Amino acid sequence: MFVLKAHGPRRSLVLLPVIAVTAALIAGGCGSSKPVVNKIDHITIETPDAASLFAFFTDGLGLPMAWPLAQYPGYSTAGVQAGNVNIEMLQPGSAPSSSKPPVAAVYGIVFDPAAPLTEIRGELEARGADPSKPKVQEGEVNGKMVPFWTNMTLNALCTKNYIVYLCQYAPESKARLNSRKATPPFGGMSVESMSEVDIVTTDVNKARSEWKKILAPAPMSSDGLMTIGAGPGVRISSGSNEAIEGIVFKVKSLPEAMAFLQKENLLKSSTASQAVIDPARAQGIEIKLVQ
Repeated sequence: MFVLKAHGPRRSLVLLPVIAVTAALIAGGCGSSKPVVNKIDHITIETPDAASLFAFFTDGLGLPMAWPLAQYPGYSTAGVQAGNVNIEMLQPGSAPSSSKPPVAAVYGIVFDPAAPLTEIRGELEARGADPSKPKVQEGEVNGKMVPFWTNMTLNALCTKNYIVYLCQYAPESKARLNSRKATPPFGGMSVESMSEVDIVTTDVNKARSEWKKILAPAPMSSDGLMTIGAGPGVRISSGSNEAIEGIVFKVKSLPEAMAFLQKENLLKSSTASQAVIDPARAQGIEIKLVQ
């Protein structure tokens, strides 16, 4: 039996460090231009009702499953595919915590490291990322606990509202995820990929500077959109708090996607260049569509 645990840390999940790390700083102590990440591997949405949000993405929007909804002691998890990235729904507790409409939040950006974590931790330290020690996540296979992946948090990019970390999969775990991969476009919206993850901050210049320094040589446009490999970009904009504001899907045809959303009563608003899904139908998550 293969038991899949949550893909990333959450506020109430304690991760146990089991790897002792030693890594020399890059010569000169000022880092290099070699990439430390390949792309965003997945984003995590914390929700009080993972089942209904999973159903929204799969049954409502037609995104394929990345891993099935499952309950474990203290939490539930499920995942869907969005072409170039997976989306995890993570629910603390075993049942919806309130009779009120659930309100979710995107709180995790998880990167695929460009090299083993033990090799790049020193470089991340040199860049001021304040990386945590690598922490192993284990799961049960045929009655035995085995490593599934190793996480390393980039504390300098985290806030009280969201977390940024790297996830290095064990080969068997990576193979299982890859075996479920489907080919886009997906669903009635014909989703091809996730275009970007949108972050707002009260100090936009500082945040952009930190992201550019830590994730160099990933380029950032003048309006704050950082391109990171073949995965979603990260857009950093000015706002009234520190939060991941929402996500943006790229669709094959925006007019066809809007027609689908109107038919399903999911469309909040639209312009010639984008459409917005009604957040009330997605537990408060802001989802935009572009072509």
